[in-house]
Amino acid sequence: MAQSTGISKDMGPCFVNRAQSFNRLGRIDEAIKDYTEALHWLTKANDKQRAATVYNNLGAIYTTQGNYPLALENMHNALRIREELNEKQGVSTTPGTIGSIYNARKDFQKALEYNFRSLKIAEEIDAKHNVAACLLNIGTLYLQLKDTMAFEHLEKALKISQELKIIPLQVGVLTNLGAYYLEKNDHAEALKYLMKALQIAETAQNLLPQSRINFHIAKIYYQQEKMQLALKYANRSLTLANKLQQIEVQNDVNRILSKIYASQHDYKNAYKYHVEYKALNDSIFKEENTKSIIEKEFTYKFDKEKQALELEQQKKDIVRQAEKKRQTLIIVAQLAGFLLISVFAGFVYRSYKAKHRTNLILIK
Repeated sequence: MAQSTGISKDMGPCFVNRAQSFNRLGRIDEAIKDYTEALHWLTKANDKQRAATVYNNLGAIYTTQGNYPLALENMHNALRIREELNEKQGVSTTPGTIGSIYNARKDFQKALEYNFRSLKIAEEIDAKHNVAACLLNIGTLYLQLKDTMAFEHLEKALKISQELKIIPLQVGVLTNLGAYYLEKNDHAEALKYLMKALQIAETAQNLLPQSRINFHIAKIYYQQEKMQLALKYANRSLTLANKLQQIEVQNDVNRILSKIYASQHDYKNAYKYHVEYKALNDSIFKEENTKSIIEKEFTYKFDKEKQALELEQQKKDIVRQAEKKRQTLIIVAQLAGFLLISVFAGFVYRSYKAKHRTNLILIK
């Protein structure tokens, strides 16, 4: 119906809706195609708000694919539009999303930069949920960098998440605080935060973080040589990780289980879990290598296409400049011709006037 009317403002939303449906069905190529077509019509209709959402959705798809160059390009486009529209809510969240892409690329400094941008705007508009999320992200990044600033930001995030009663945020912050103290070998403080995180997650029936929390607790008890407790929490972690197919947690837990059984001289189980650990570790290594290769391919392709576009733009600029120069020369020539004609006309007119005066004298 929109195509039959030819009204551009109706076309964009149709393509957006169909793209979202394709995306939910996992038909990613068709989703990208429709989102791209939607951008054409939304730009034509000057619907900037929807265009920003489309750029954001494309960025999310490319992030999932590991195509970080295109993910960043689309997210930056979304941010630029939202800044133009002064859409504070979008401006407060989009830099954080860009930061998460840099985090995936292990560019922690860039990730920090964009999360701090997001935090600043979230604080300005008093968006406390976003503030807490940004503080958690920043704290986690500092944790990865082994920077003591992690604690300050995680503590602030915890306070806000408790005020707002945001369960997933509380669990995330408490888990990271536990990891912070575990890194410092302060087992008592680490256990305090991790046990609290586990209690909240279990009460909320939030399974996803429980496997990682149980692993951290098992690691502490292993370091304290409390092997029965270590075994208890390691097995809990492995059961959940297997159920949720969390390959990285499975890898870590199999490794610590192998160490626990080895310490108890149960070499059969120690060997069994070590074999599992090695298999998973090799799988993760291969997956990371594959992702790295894919990212490099995407980056190479993106750079080549960008160079081609830049070259094409340079050619257009040269043609445009040559045309502008030609038009300038024509205008200058026309002006010069007009001036010459004007001078000549003035000269003829003066000659005519002089001759006319002479003729009048002769007549007299």
